[in-house]
Amino acid sequence: MMMICFFIGYSAFADVKQGSLKGDKPSTEIIIEVSGSQSGVWLTGNEYHVIDDVSVPNGDTLIIEPGVTIKFLDYFSFNISGTLFATGTETDSIYFTSGQDTCNLGDWNEIKFEDCSNDNSIISFTTVEYANIGILCSFSSPSIRNNNIKDSNHTGIQCFDSSSPIINNIINNNFYHGIWCCQSSSPFISKNTIINNLIGIWCFDISSIEISHNIFRNNNHGISCWFSVPNIINYSPSFFCDDSIYSGISYSSSCPMMNNNIISDNKFGIYCYSSSPTICNNTIKDNEDGIYCHISFSFISNNTINNNFNGIRCQSSFLTIEKNIINNNISNGIICFISSPRINDNNINNNLCAINCRVHSSSRIKNNIIRNNNYGVFFEGNNNSLIINNTFVNNIYGIFSLCYSSPDILNNIFINNYYGIIANSVLSSLEYNIFWENNFSVSGDNLPCEFGELVMVNINRDSCDIYYNLFLDPLFKNIAYFDFHLTEYSPCIDAGNPNPIYYDPDGTIADMWAFYYDQGGVGINRIAVSNVNIYPNPSNGIFNISIEGISEKVQGRVFDVNGNDHRFFEINKTGNLSTKQLDLKELTAGVYFISFSGKDFNQVKKIVIQ
Repeated sequence: MMMICFFIGYSAFADVKQGSLKGDKPSTEIIIEVSGSQSGVWLTGNEYHVIDDVSVPNGDTLIIEPGVTIKFLDYFSFNISGTLFATGTETDSIYFTSGQDTCNLGDWNEIKFEDCSNDNSIISFTTVEYANIGILCSFSSPSIRNNNIKDSNHTGIQCFDSSSPIINNIINNNFYHGIWCCQSSSPFISKNTIINNLIGIWCFDISSIEISHNIFRNNNHGISCWFSVPNIINYSPSFFCDDSIYSGISYSSSCPMMNNNIISDNKFGIYCYSSSPTICNNTIKDNEDGIYCHISFSFISNNTINNNFNGIRCQSSFLTIEKNIINNNISNGIICFISSPRINDNNINNNLCAINCRVHSSSRIKNNIIRNNNYGVFFEGNNNSLIINNTFVNNIYGIFSLCYSSPDILNNIFINNYYGIIANSVLSSLEYNIFWENNFSVSGDNLPCEFGELVMVNINRDSCDIYYNLFLDPLFKNIAYFDFHLTEYSPCIDAGNPNPIYYDPDGTIADMWAFYYDQGGVGINRIAVSNVNIYPNPSNGIFNISIEGISEKVQGRVFDVNGNDHRFFEINKTGNLSTKQLDLKELTAGVYFISFSGKDFNQVKKIVIQ
């Protein structure tokens, strides 16, 4: 029903029927009361007062012209089962607003696109304000572009099983959600400004959403995802998640992919609960926690995480943290509680603590540069971690271990730290490391017996302690410019644990390194390509040796832990598998090594004579 309350200077109209007006446009404003079914055209300059629920029936079309104002006089709805074209212009918007003298959030209900509505419907260049829900898409996908959707009592835009394009809108000051997507929704949300909402975007219940190039400001949560699979992309670093009060992005039971965003000035930059996000190529800065993962399996790679209170915080989680720059965080670069992160190939610099492993956390910390922190790695409380092939430089404490922690410390470089290691708990192992120009290499109540006593030599004939730790200059390329690659004559080359499980990527014996010395190119030719088996081992002195795939004879050398030679021998090539039996019964019981060298390989094997 449509009722003309008054008009001035209306030239003529004809063929008026329920729900439509046809004829010339008015010369001045007309106020028209509407309710029930609507179709036809709502004309520029008119003000429409909604006095009961209105609807566009299935099969009908309503066109709302630029400059129209629609006022809802009570808690009424605008339901679309047909087609709606509400298309204002940049200079002449359409207004959906409250008809109350004093406007408040929730004065009217919603604009709802029903499941039978036409997906070609358009709502653009409008202002939608003071509703309960601004726009509700229920099993429908209208185009929502260039609107100002604000001051809703609940949600600005709500999508149920909808794939609407939501583009270039300003969505602000909505009490709960700027945009709420649920029930398998897959909208495309791009280039919106989403500010001053409790949650900027909430994705719930298996929503698969692409969220790109948006601006989020002053929301409690920028994006919160529960049971969802959003793809969150931002190729323009000038956009994203500034000044959100609680979290920039939060996930629960979700598997999102998030790339190329800037996330700053939130309580949590990214919050993950029971989720499996992939977080790559982002800048995450100036948050309380840059990334907080709780009961989550996350892959965090190639991000710059800086100037947060904590860079990454994980609780009861399994994370892979690799190839990130984590620096200048006030407290911790990475802090773990009851977690098992894999921390590989990162640069972790200028934090109070680079890696803080607390309470039942078992980390694998490998190939990192850990520099200029108060604490490089801190362990406390039933902690069994592997620290392997890292470079610790200019920290007050390279590693600080206490309270039942028992880390394995293997193949690392400690240089220019005040303390290389503080061992106030029993270490599982402290082997094959190199220490240079630390004020104290190792200190604490639980030093390994005879640590630091140079009583033997290693495979390179360098003096070492009984744990094969060296106390030499590692010979970096240029430490003054933070180039920690090894030079050709570094004592770190092939000085790591000789067990094949630790071999370098070029197939040679492990270096002490964060960056191994590649012997496949120019430089020292020590290439391990063949499979050597020694059995039985341990034995009473008789050892059977088989080598697969050699191209010519191999020289063998037996030496003890002090580097003293006991036997030299040769193995001739005999087909694909070359064998030899070695009788060492004359040697006393103990640990020995056999070095194999030939044209195309070099390996060392440990043997035990009982």
